[in-house]
Parts: sequence; structure tokens; C-alpha cells
Amino acid sequence: GKERVQDASTTERVFRHPTVKDVHRCIVGPNPAHLSRVPPRPSLRKRVGHGSQGLTRDVQNATLAPMDDALIREGVSGDLARIERLYPDAFPGEDLLPLVRTLVQDTPDVLSLVAVAESALIGHVVFTPCSAAVALLGPLVVTTTRRKRGIGSALVRTGLDRLRSAGYGHVLVLGDPAYYGRLGFAVERSIAPPFPLPERWCDAWRSISLRGGAPPLRGMLRVPPAWNEPTLWAP
Repeated sequence: GKERVQDASTTERVFRHPTVKDVHRCIVGPNPAHLSRVPPRPSLRKRVGHGSQGLTRDVQNATLAPMDDALIREGVSGDLARIERLYPDAFPGEDLLPLVRTLVQDTPDVLSLVAVAESALIGHVVFTPCSAAVALLGPLVVTTTRRKRGIGSALVRTGLDRLRSAGYGHVLVLGDPAYYGRLGFAVERSIAPPFPLPERWCDAWRSISLRGGAPPLRGMLRVPPAWNEPTLWAP
């Protein structure tokens, strides 16, 4: 299968692990039996900024991607058309646009970050909150002309920093073990996905702790309706 990370230092377009249908389509949450004990999460929009006000704060606290001139900021509604242009080029043959639109437009409290260079939008990543303490990373894309310049890594690290500041304890991802391993993600064995994953993908399901003392995660993956499709979790 093709991996959806396009700027990994050891990958160009193809990674033989989870298919493109699966790599970034996971949302994680606690076991349903534990939901009553999870306090309502404050809005991520309020905690990390959203819309035009968030954009102003992002520009003031801009993150520059290493080895490049990319500015990383929070996405705004006017970015959607340019975000949509990134995915068909990076992932030919895979229609990720319905997924991206649902996450960016319709999924509550999503953190959507973009990388911009010379007025061109060149990268995008989504972090979806799943509980008061857990978020899921993906999709992640960098335009084909800007790979291997640290843009994807900068998008991920910026998102992790914002989530840490917002009080999150863990971020999970299904993706290239080598790529995410370099970013500090370790193999995750404690959380069951909503549908079984192929055994050969076991090392691709990963998590990172954002703060010391964060309680270990247990239970079952919980997904919103857009993700509750077996085909998203199968080769």
C-alpha cells in the first residue's frame, strides 16, 4: 500500500505497509464503559485558536519549517480549496477529499494546520480530538515539490506542541513506523481499533505521550460516523 506521508526522508511515494485507505483514518477514544468518567473536553477551538482570530495569533507565533521558508499556521475556511488541491496530486487514485472535507468542515474541535510558502499552500495536517486527553493525527500531506525538507515533521511537531499546551496527554497515528518513530511515536498495544487491523500493520499503530505522568490509555477505539466504515480499516 501507499503511505500518506509524502516528505519522509526515506520515502518518496510508496511505503509497503498500511494502504492509503487506512494510514491516517483512525480516531481513538476510551472504552465506551469509561465514557461516563471522562469530563467534557473544552473546545479545542477555544484552547488553540480558530478562524480569523486563530490565524492572527498563528502569524504572530509563526513556526518556520526547518530547511525551508514555510510558515505553519492554523487553517481557516478560505484555505479549503487550496487544501483540496494537495491531495489528488500527492495520492493519485485515492479520493481523500470527502474525508478531508468532513474533518475540516464538520468534525467538532479539529485542529487543522497548513504550511504556506511564497503564498502557496504546500502542506496540511489534521489532529482530531477524541476525548479530553487524546487526539488522532491524520491525514498528513506535503506537496510533491516540497518533499524531504522537514515540512511534514514541522506540521506534526507544531500540532503536538499546540495539543500539549491545550492539555492533551496522548496523540495516536496509523502510519509509517520509521517516519513516525523518528518523531517520537512508539508502538501502541493498549487500544483496540474498531475493526481488526492486519497483523503486518501492528507496528504502524503508534502513540506519543505529550506530558509526563499522563495516564496510560486503555479501551477501544471510538470513531465518529465518518470513520465507522470497515473499508477504511482494510487493505
